[in-house]
Amino acid sequence: MILIVLHFVGWLDTFIIDKKDDHLIAVYKLVLLFLLLLSANVRAVAADISIPLQLGSGYFQQQFITQIFTDPGQTFTAWNDGSGCNHLVLSNPQVTTSTSGIALRMKGESRVGSPVGDLCIPLIPWEGFVDVLMQPLPRGTAVHLKIVDSKLSGVQGKADVSGTIWNWTKDYVHPKLRSIQIDFAKPLADLKTVTPVLFPYADAQNVTGILNSLRISSVDTNYGGLFATLSMAVSDNQANVPGQPEP
Repeated sequence: MILIVLHFVGWLDTFIIDKKDDHLIAVYKLVLLFLLLLSANVRAVAADISIPLQLGSGYFQQQFITQIFTDPGQTFTAWNDGSGCNHLVLSNPQVTTSTSGIALRMKGESRVGSPVGDLCIPLIPWEGFVDVLMQPLPRGTAVHLKIVDSKLSGVQGKADVSGTIWNWTKDYVHPKLRSIQIDFAKPLADLKTVTPVLFPYADAQNVTGILNSLRISSVDTNYGGLFATLSMAVSDNQANVPGQPEP
């Protein structure tokens, strides 16, 4: 079998994805590069192949904006009872990463009131910040976010424990944040579709088997962003792709 020494050709250097990049395009390139190497006139050993990816904090901030803050002015209306008296609106998401996880700070504006006819008696007007700390978890080909801590603070930074607003945060903000995910399933499905075209002399089942084995094996965070490892398994049969003669 032919040996692909990926470390020495620099293929296993960490690929950095920030807010101006598309993680789907990056995965297309990475996995396609591997498959092209596999089908070329080189040899591979049966092994688990790992692809390191770095997702910067700017990338996550963009994901929050495009998936959650979709209301006018890049806001998120977490709660509105329709009376004009009770609402919670979040804006200006700011993301930082550390060894503790992914931290999201959002500016918050809320009002708790009682409708009286066409009027509203405001009981608790509030402005401040909602801070949420999340940890990434690998699940198959996706990264999900688990909320580990959250808090409210006033505009001066003092902790705020308003019961009603806090309940709204837990009931409406937390589930929305947990819906965020970075999923690599789409580029993998697309690559499976074009495999017969790209590899006319290869065993399509072997190549598809490699794609099916791809998963996110680990995730970690530090001040540089989130680091994920994409792993795929190559067996002896897949390493010796049919259509490529043995030297």
